[in-house]
Amino acid sequence: MNHNIMILKYGLTLASMISSLGAQAYFSSIFPQNSGFRSARTMSLGMSGVATSAGIENIWTNPALLSTNEKRLSITAIGSLRRFEEKRSFPVMDMFDDVVTDNVYVANRYWYNNLEGGMVLKLRKNNYLGLSKSTFWDFTYDYAEEVRGSLPSGTYNRDPVRGYNEIHRGGQITAYSIGMSQTVFSQIKIGITANILKGESMVDRYAINVLEPDEALASDSSYTFSSDVSLAETTMMPTFGISYQPNRQYQIGFSYQKGVDLSFNNVWTIPKINERTQLPGFHHPSVWDSTGQVTISLPAKMSIGVEAKMKNPLKTKAVFELHYTDWSKYKLTTESTLDTSQTQSEMNFSFKEAWEIHGGIEHYFQEQIPFRFGFIFSESPLGQEFERIQITLGSAYVWGKATFDFGIIFGSLSYRYEDIFPAMADETIDLETVNESSSSVKFSIQYDF
Repeated sequence: MNHNIMILKYGLTLASMISSLGAQAYFSSIFPQNSGFRSARTMSLGMSGVATSAGIENIWTNPALLSTNEKRLSITAIGSLRRFEEKRSFPVMDMFDDVVTDNVYVANRYWYNNLEGGMVLKLRKNNYLGLSKSTFWDFTYDYAEEVRGSLPSGTYNRDPVRGYNEIHRGGQITAYSIGMSQTVFSQIKIGITANILKGESMVDRYAINVLEPDEALASDSSYTFSSDVSLAETTMMPTFGISYQPNRQYQIGFSYQKGVDLSFNNVWTIPKINERTQLPGFHHPSVWDSTGQVTISLPAKMSIGVEAKMKNPLKTKAVFELHYTDWSKYKLTTESTLDTSQTQSEMNFSFKEAWEIHGGIEHYFQEQIPFRFGFIFSESPLGQEFERIQITLGSAYVWGKATFDFGIIFGSLSYRYEDIFPAMADETIDLETVNESSSSVKFSIQYDF
């Protein structure tokens, strides 16, 4: 069979299997949800890269393994497409106070895309330089709700549209990175990366649009508030890496990404602790009575991994990694201005330390066509309810000096939370169920000179 046709059929089959990727997108402006810079290859191997020399993404995962596979220059472009879906529902009770079903009252579906890339240059033997642009923190979250009234029987339209609720958060913190690797002994490599973090197109919008006053709405009048959030200053975050290769079959890698403090100006939606759930929440002022600065201290991250080349007739490689982040060291400080007075407070979210387990297998069933499979088990700083398992798949095709990779990732997430636009009429007793999913496909093109 023609190789191009085989790759096309294989890709379409995998794409049809895409399901969802856990994200907790509502909390995306409080702590990062993404796993950092990854190509399609490392994503399909369970978001690995600590012990694998994969190319430009090692500038993020482990700079000690930056290489060009003996080529002079390697350039990589990475594109991704993600479909996010969120459903919120409340329990429907019968006359005996038993839950009959969950009534989905809002479902949002959106498509997002992103472009990343970089290059690795061989300076001299066993010495490499890498440059890249990637997304460090994605703030994207969109929510749109149609609010309907309730009229008595006999009315032609018993549930007319009374208004709309809307939240839009956009923008990201981009990492402009420069890294270098050096072999210090025949079996040991070291590397360092300087990640320059810069805020881009960050916006926060919150709106209630009242078509006709109704008790089902969260307000009796319309209002819209929008702020252009900015990063107070460009910040540098270093990453250190080391690798050890005892023989041709095994390679061990370790990386350390230093924590970083980020200050955001012109913040109107102030993070807080939701009293009922003890999860993160937000304070939305009803008037423009305050502006503020939010400073977030993200903890350091440590990772260790091993890569093993199996002794099989067909080339096979396996990777396994552990990642640790002590989220109990996370800090969020708010400093707001109300009229002429200034107040400062620190939120204690009681985040927990979190481990991640990543694993993957790359098996070549043909010389130029690998099959990749991976998994991720992630604890969450928010607690056990937010733990998730994700599955990854992918493949590639080599055509001359160009390598085409693609990967997909899917999982699921469900948690309980309050109504984020509570009605004026009554106090909500039961918590809602929030189901999030995000289908993600990533494509990479690498060209070697």
